[in-house]
Amino acid sequence: MLSHTRVQYPAGQGFFHIGRVSSGGSDVDYLYDCGTTAGSNAMRKSVGHAAHAGLLARPHLDVAFLSHLHRDHINGLPRLRARGMMPMTVVLPYLDDVARLITFAADAAHAGSDDDGGFVQEVIIGGASALREVLGVERVYEVHASDGPPRGEPVDLIGPPDPPEGDGSEGDRMRVEPFDPSGVRTAGAGVWAIGHGNPFVVRRTRPGRSDSSAVWLLKVHVDEGIPEARASFLAKLEDWRRREGAHDGSPTEEWLRAEHVRRTLVQHHVDVLIDAFGGSDRLNATSLSLYSGPTNRMPPYAHDGILTRAGRSLIPASVDLTGRTSWLGTGDACLASEENLDGFLSHYRDEIDTVVTLTAPHHGSRENSDAALYARVRPSHVVVAASPRGGYQHPHAEAMHAAAASGARIVLVGEEDRSQFSEEVVLRDA
Repeated sequence: MLSHTRVQYPAGQGFFHIGRVSSGGSDVDYLYDCGTTAGSNAMRKSVGHAAHAGLLARPHLDVAFLSHLHRDHINGLPRLRARGMMPMTVVLPYLDDVARLITFAADAAHAGSDDDGGFVQEVIIGGASALREVLGVERVYEVHASDGPPRGEPVDLIGPPDPPEGDGSEGDRMRVEPFDPSGVRTAGAGVWAIGHGNPFVVRRTRPGRSDSSAVWLLKVHVDEGIPEARASFLAKLEDWRRREGAHDGSPTEEWLRAEHVRRTLVQHHVDVLIDAFGGSDRLNATSLSLYSGPTNRMPPYAHDGILTRAGRSLIPASVDLTGRTSWLGTGDACLASEENLDGFLSHYRDEIDTVVTLTAPHHGSRENSDAALYARVRPSHVVVAASPRGGYQHPHAEAMHAAAASGARIVLVGEEDRSQFSEEVVLRDA
């Protein structure tokens, strides 16, 4: 028997999701984002509930997927680390120095400051290596928007890191790893590069057998957002350098490669970065989506339906989903443009008809999704992680109307305990 439990925790204006794959008395957890806007107590309470439930209790086996580096998706990670719940493996989209600064500028323009002790700033300045050091994780996978191993990167073709060992139980052993370990390159100490055409899988090893089987698919997709935003951002920083007499003749993109330059901009010239960003309704530059479902769709398993729970104490109800078992998180992906949506749907073409629950892109904003997304996926549930307290107008009525028109039930997960949304899928060996 194989089961999958997933919980969308109330984080206010933010995102906090944990999934668990279980088989034969063993399990492995994965995290998809952990953050909220400043001033919310929802994250503290939700982390406490996750700890009480025993989730993320085996950090060396568990994995964190981060959609992007906006504070409302990552600023809860230090809290996880403080409680010994921070997974030792992190997966996030590849962001170069320019992309991280655009992310920071967009965040600063719309979300203001944070009380995270400088965590977000350090990650923006130092990238994946800083994320690894600050959180004390063992390995970081940077996912590139390509089907094969990233090209043109200063990396060596050596083997991928060894996967973590099982939990030592007498039953099944579970671990998460890239489906094709040969498609991984090293990008520095503890940092690895992988293309989004190489999905992650949960592998199960059964007692008395030396082989393992991939039983659960964790397939990522990287949406690179709006290319024009990068060119505009660099041009405005170039103008600022000239006005300030700080131009040394080097191209601005090369100038930003120096860590001391990025640190000076982030810590002392936030207004300059915000002005260079210029504002946009579509806030992200790059975002990672995550599909979570069984590798073999249904066979060799039989499916009895799905249990859903709204809140933390309500009686679950069984729903007939005609074979749909999977979950799809979209982060802040820009899925309103035809080109971006086509790329997203093409990437998940073999999985899209198994999705029962879809998260609304960018907290249900009007600018990041299109009616065509909901019409094509046709999920039973659309989960919206948002809070009206932030003044962001999330979720937007037009986006929710499009989702409802596809036949989906809208599930708003805000700050209140009762808004927590859980699902459980049980697959029996046929």
